[in-house]
Amino acid sequence: GTEGGGMDQAISFYGAQDTAQRISFGAGTVSATPVSLPRSASIVVAHSLDTHSLAHSAYNTRVCECRIAAAALLQANAGIERQENETLEQSLPRVYGRPPVLRDALSQAKGLDDAVPAGPIPLRDAIALLGLGDGGATSALCAGSDGTQLVEASTEVRPGDRASHVFAEAQRVSLFHEICEKAARGEMTGEEACRALGKLMDESHTSCAKLFSCSCDSLDELVDTFRRNGALGARL
Repeated sequence: GTEGGGMDQAISFYGAQDTAQRISFGAGTVSATPVSLPRSASIVVAHSLDTHSLAHSAYNTRVCECRIAAAALLQANAGIERQENETLEQSLPRVYGRPPVLRDALSQAKGLDDAVPAGPIPLRDAIALLGLGDGGATSALCAGSDGTQLVEASTEVRPGDRASHVFAEAQRVSLFHEICEKAARGEMTGEEACRALGKLMDESHTSCAKLFSCSCDSLDELVDTFRRNGALGARL
């Protein structure tokens, strides 16, 4: 099966007219914070007409890569013991002992660049570099909720790139929210806010495509088409 998240389901439930929602996940909880976009902003949603199946995509590989990165992050910070199937989001508060400032997370994480294998590297080798051995450790890091193995040991993984995307994307979400609030308070003009938001969207797409490898040719072409025709920013 697919170790899927809850973002699409959450926005389907919390979505409201003329309002964006900032979705937050906690330990068994989900919440949404309404975010007012600048009044001058126009959002266009388009379909690339391409299709894919999560069950036959690299979705599960990304889950495994992020677990490896979380394990490396904990190990690099005073050898904090890893919990089973711990995610990057769950590991950060345990590393810092407080809600982390995500924009500083990468620079603050002791030895993260050295600790997290950048890749591409076979999964079995990434596990070995963490000193967790193979076999049982591989199964623990890359097992699905039903106990089945998510990824073959020979699969090439890039946990360092995936972690960099996750941290930077979380930062962009926070910045996006901050910019919208500044515009609502009159601290930025609508044009200034829209240009700043567009820049974040551009950065997000580049990160999705280059670091998380979750884009495709048709999406990249669609994003480029929007940009060539005057969009201030575009992302998948």
